Amino acid sequence: TLIASNELEFDSPAPVETLNVHMWSEICGKDIDVLRNWPHFPYYPNKRSFISEFRKTQLLDAENSGERIFGFVVPQRSGMYKFAITSNGTSELWLSLNEDPSSSEIIAWTRSLLEITKTKGDYKKYPDHISKEIPLRAGKKYYIESLSKQGSIAAHHVAVYWSYKNS
Repeated sequence: TLIASNELEFDSPAPVETLNVHMWSEICGKDIDVLRNWPHFPYYPNKRSFISEFRKTQLLDAENSGERIFGFVVPQRSGMYKFAITSNGTSELWLSLNEDPSSSEIIAWTRSLLEITKTKGDYKKYPDHISKEIPLRAGKKYYIESLSKQGSIAAHHVAVYWSYKNS
């Protein structure tokens, strides 16, 4: 459900087509650059799966994991959108203003600063967790991707929310 109001409130996770989930395990460190520079990234994950909404919580079976969730978001209404990301590790949210992944730009992120990024569901904790307003057109596909990095065995969480304002 999209919310149309002057003050943007974030609803349930962003409605998407089926998303790809790729996970790499046993990569030391908490920074996403460690994942990005891993020799097997982005083409050879340890595990592949799919999800139907941009919310994922799972008990990881390996220490020091990294994850990439990617696919397309297709708005049902034209207007101004904001996106928010939460996680319990470092994470980045990327969006392309078309279907091309190479056109993606980072729009929101969490950073691991001594465990302060444990933001499960709390997208208002830091301003960087929320994107600026982005104009999107109804029915158009937009490439979206999140990268996240965990430093230990835990219940991993990442979620992306969006809000809508009629322009």
